[in-house]
Amino acid sequence: MKGYLVFAVVVSALLISGCTSEKTDAATVANPTVITSVETPIPAMSMVPTPVVKQIGESNEDRKFLDAAEVCYKDTPVIANLSTHLAFVMCMQKTPEPTTDCARDYKHNALKYTNDDDTSSGYKRETHNTRLFREAFYKNLTYNPVRQMFEPCT
Repeated sequence: MKGYLVFAVVVSALLISGCTSEKTDAATVANPTVITSVETPIPAMSMVPTPVVKQIGESNEDRKFLDAAEVCYKDTPVIANLSTHLAFVMCMQKTPEPTTDCARDYKHNALKYTNDDDTSSGYKRETHNTRLFREAFYKNLTYNPVRQMFEPCT
């Protein structure tokens, strides 16, 4: 019984000391830092001139195709809406049919990957994709959709 009494006195002393200790006022606590979102600036697209290099085994028909394709890129360097999309696609469809595999792949991919959604982000992807295929062609590369990478033209 004496043990219970000692225990009760110790517990009550602890409780009383805890209840009478200073408490911090919630109003004195510093306000948490407010995080605001900041829009990341998107760099403007710039056209990088690609040097016209004669491809290995390039025929006159391929030269005619490349000249016509360059006119398409110069007339519509950025696909920004439905009218520029249609202008680019119609122009590329009217280009002469190339004879080498690499040039045929270039035309095929430039047309295939402009078939994106008709939103502003879709038009940005179309512009980006056509630029990639153009630059890859001038580096003697073609896109392999199975491996999803650019490979040397054969």
